[in-house]
Amino acid sequence: EINSASAVTLVSGATTTVAGNLVLAGAGTPVFTNTTILMTSSTASIDGGGKTINNLTASSTGTIYVTSTDLTASGTLTIATSTTLSINSGRTLTHSGSTLNLNGTISGAGTLIYQSATAFPALGTISSILRLDTVNNSQIMPARTYGGAVEIYNSGATGKSVTMLAGTHTLNSNLVLNGSGSGNIALDGATNNTTTTISGSVSYTAAGGSESITASSSPWTISGNLDISGGSFTAPSGNLNLAGNYTNTVGTFTHSSGTVIFNGSGQQTLTGTINGGS
Repeated sequence: EINSASAVTLVSGATTTVAGNLVLAGAGTPVFTNTTILMTSSTASIDGGGKTINNLTASSTGTIYVTSTDLTASGTLTIATSTTLSINSGRTLTHSGSTLNLNGTISGAGTLIYQSATAFPALGTISSILRLDTVNNSQIMPARTYGGAVEIYNSGATGKSVTMLAGTHTLNSNLVLNGSGSGNIALDGATNNTTTTISGSVSYTAAGGSESITASSSPWTISGNLDISGGSFTAPSGNLNLAGNYTNTVGTFTHSSGTVIFNGSGQQTLTGTINGGS
């Protein structure tokens, strides 16, 4: 176990194996320059203390939990096969380094904040909330299954984008655009002509910079609601299948000469401006 109640300095370039818990919430200031922490316990916890470490490897046959406070990994983050890293509700694990090796599972009701300029991995399982954070650079979103909500995020003053790679994107929860800074944020599904299925709802926060989604010519399917209030949505030139409600208050809907199919099992409500190209 590592406990930062006092100052902790690890040898530069070394790998430190932790068979118990990683507790960094103490008053000490850890020094983890060019080091790797290898967590091997089948049941362990990480209390990050809001601190930053370099490389983190979770390699066990069980579950390692991010519990009471948040953590940042500034180097390589590795989740080995048969390992689950579970982020508790209200907690964040930020990866600001260049490489995420996701061979196992990242789960939980908390949030993985991904800031790398490298495309998010297409391997492994991601079922926690995923924030694709463009504060430092634009992001690349691979075609894969996303088990938790996905947030397209920019807190900076410069406009950024998240580009969806070719293939089928399956989102098993909600999609949220959040331009919390003054810079714009855009989700680009058109460049690589993605097919997208969203089991939850799509919404915009209308917080700061402009927020936009550009769909492809391939079908997009939304099982929940579509609320483009305060943002813009360019629909597919093919079919947009919507099973929930449609809301557009001070937003922009561009029809792209496609077809919107309202296919919910019950009554659907259309609120605000609904004519294409408005």
